[in-house]
Amino acid sequence: MKRLNRKEEAVSPVIATILMVAITVVLAATLYMMVGGFGENGDDITEPMSGSIEQRDDGWLASITSGSRDWAEDRVILFDTDAGVAIDANEVDTNYDEFEDPYGSTEGALFNFTHEELDFLNGAELTIRWNDNDDSGSFNSGDTFRIRWESDNDNDFDRDDFDGYQLRIRGTTLELNLS
Repeated sequence: MKRLNRKEEAVSPVIATILMVAITVVLAATLYMMVGGFGENGDDITEPMSGSIEQRDDGWLASITSGSRDWAEDRVILFDTDAGVAIDANEVDTNYDEFEDPYGSTEGALFNFTHEELDFLNGAELTIRWNDNDDSGSFNSGDTFRIRWESDNDNDFDRDDFDGYQLRIRGTTLELNLS
């Protein structure tokens, strides 16, 4: 019977260690991307933001006191906490040059709400004017929102109609009660 003469060689200990470390790093990076949400859509990220709100004769004045979030037309919403429904503006106007701005800001947007979801409006309009006070193009600390009730048909403003509604900015933790 013939014997095969086989010379058995192994990889050197240095090369084996380098290979084990490389494989471990690749596996750890793959696991981090899968579990850590690598490549998530930025809109799913919730930025911490806080603010304050005060009542005015014809509405409210809200201010961002901390945090920031990139600008997008669909970020400013009214939220009906009783129904759990987000209400987007019917119209967003970013032509800020035409606005009369008592705050001196040259940037911002006007959000108009005339939805049937807000049946108590009865033909009136709720407007939210964002004043980008630092002209950054982002929602930032120091920016204000002027929330006003406007009616051409003598509908009276009743603050109680807004119980359960909040001003929110999507993608943040900002929730300001309009009551």
